[in-house]
Amino acid sequence: MNPTLSLCMITYKADVSDLQRCLESVTKIPGLLDEIVLIDTSQEPSSEIKAVSDKFNCKLYHRAFQDDFSEVRNYSFDMASSTYLMWTDSDDCITEDNLKKLLGLKQKLNEYDVWIMHYNYAHDQNGNPALVLPRERIVKKCPEIRWTEPVHECLTIQESTMIRVDIAIDHKRTHTGSPERNIRILKKQYENKSLSCRGMFYYAKELFDSGSMEEAVRIFEEYQKEAPGKDFVDNIAISYHKCAQYY
Repeated sequence: MNPTLSLCMITYKADVSDLQRCLESVTKIPGLLDEIVLIDTSQEPSSEIKAVSDKFNCKLYHRAFQDDFSEVRNYSFDMASSTYLMWTDSDDCITEDNLKKLLGLKQKLNEYDVWIMHYNYAHDQNGNPALVLPRERIVKKCPEIRWTEPVHECLTIQESTMIRVDIAIDHKRTHTGSPERNIRILKKQYENKSLSCRGMFYYAKELFDSGSMEEAVRIFEEYQKEAPGKDFVDNIAISYHKCAQYY
């Protein structure tokens, strides 16, 4: 059976202009996407999002955000009907060259569970990629691959077959995130002792970057005792670098 592909997105009423730009970019080449699943995470359904959704013939659902990005991302996966699922944020876009590569890739999707692509997360003044990250971008629709972590969410792919390909998604941020929101969510988990090792790293990092350096270092040092064998060595190295900056 030929693979089918759903694009799964979560969005918010403040992201409407970004959403319009993203959908314009991903729909330039017909035949790539079999459906677009759009989750409106506003506290009340947004008429502006509905107008954009209708314009691009999306399947629109409302799911109010309750301090858990993984929950709404998993809901978007649940609402999709294709055999493979691709995700983007509403402030991402895809160039026509990369769309053509994706179209060529579509018939090969059954060969792997997970397709890892470049995420051009930041650009220089000339528009060239300045920070490129690997991200699991297309995954097989199955119960084993799910989003985890309430903030800085990630996909569980440990038992999956995967490959990295030379296809890029561009992040075109027009407004910054909410460190206060992230800190509030992570602090609640930390105080409830339900924060994962990875979550502890991001909680300390959010505190450090927002200026609460003494509290951040305390949590970094707690994290460093737990992290070996549980988290990426890159994160562990960053935690020591942040502590060294403080001291």
